[in-house]
Amino acid sequence: MPEGSILIHDEPEAIRNKIRNAYCLSKDIENNSIIDMAHYISFPWKHTIKIERPEKYGGSTAYDTYEALEIDYREGKIHPADLKNAVATSLIDILEPAKKEFERNPELLHKMRQLRLTR
Repeated sequence: MPEGSILIHDEPEAIRNKIRNAYCLSKDIENNSIIDMAHYISFPWKHTIKIERPEKYGGSTAYDTYEALEIDYREGKIHPADLKNAVATSLIDILEPAKKEFERNPELLHKMRQLRLTR
C-alpha cells in the first residue's frame, strides 16, 4: 500500500504527516489531491473548511462552499500549507467516529490491518 494513502485507522499525526508531504502546488487546482480531498470529502461531510492562520498571513477564515475555497486558492489567497492543515484537521474530524469504534472494539482494528488490497 502506498505510504501516502490515508487509512481509516490512521492516527491523527500520521494523517497530518501524509497530508503535509502531499504534492500541492500553489494556485493549481488541477491534479491537486489536497484540493480534491477538500472538494470530495471535507465539504460533503463537514460543509465547511476553516483555514486557521496568524493575522499577519490574513487571519483565520472559513469557507462554506467549495467554489469559494477554489477561487481563493486559485488566486493565491490561501497558502498550500494552510490548505493542507485545514484538510488534515477536517479528515481527522471525519475519521474520529471510526477511531473511537476501533478503540471500543480492537478486534475490528485487527481485522482491518489484516486486509490486503488486491487488484
